[in-house]
Amino acid sequence: MTLMDSCRFNVKILEAESVIGKSHTAAGLPNQDAVKKVMFENGNILVIADGVGSEIHAELASQAAAEAVIEVFCSLDAGMLTEEDIAEMLCGTFRKRLAAKCTQRAATTCIFCAHLFRKGIFLGQIGDGICCGYQNGSPFVLAEKDADFANVVVPLTADCSPERWKIVKLGAAEELELMLATDGVADDILPGKEADFAHHLINVLEAESVSDRKTALKSILDHWETPMSFDDKTIALYHFISSGRGMT
Repeated sequence: MTLMDSCRFNVKILEAESVIGKSHTAAGLPNQDAVKKVMFENGNILVIADGVGSEIHAELASQAAAEAVIEVFCSLDAGMLTEEDIAEMLCGTFRKRLAAKCTQRAATTCIFCAHLFRKGIFLGQIGDGICCGYQNGSPFVLAEKDADFANVVVPLTADCSPERWKIVKLGAAEELELMLATDGVADDILPGKEADFAHHLINVLEAESVSDRKTALKSILDHWETPMSFDDKTIALYHFISSGRGMT
């Protein structure tokens, strides 16, 4: 982070964790979710993906999706890509990454937040899961299941069209509290309470020391309160405040 950027933003939370579901443990399957967080000089990128279990090598698809998001937004930050081409490049880069890992059909969901200090905040989703939180004090959910644009049944595949992505660029945000979560988490959140749940988790982690936050988030996922929830669970949390909001 440059001096200029560190003066503009106070990143209070940038944390992510994933745990394998009970059903996958019982079946001898791997965790089919993937999660990546990248902190670099010009921004932060968070991405989660949930391999579609009915497809072969679901975990490889989720890994390929996470890698593709990082590659695409690093290219955007470097000026090698226009904003209008993001969705097309996500599909093409995923196809390339997946082909390098396996030759059989595979599919995954994918949700990301790319906060590039010089270009803005980009949120994206394809398939199930949730991206939600508070922007400048107002709650939001990126793609609700009952909305026409919510791609809840169409995951990312090698032949998926760019139009299936839901991608938005946020306007000026003095404060953003954000949670990305796969459906192993999202399906257990009460409708209408998604942003409040994200706010609660962020408050819980901010009460911990920085060194203990990853352990605290893993403990929450390991001791999930919904007893019949057996899927893999992945959460990524992001909280930043601009310098204009009186950083502490």
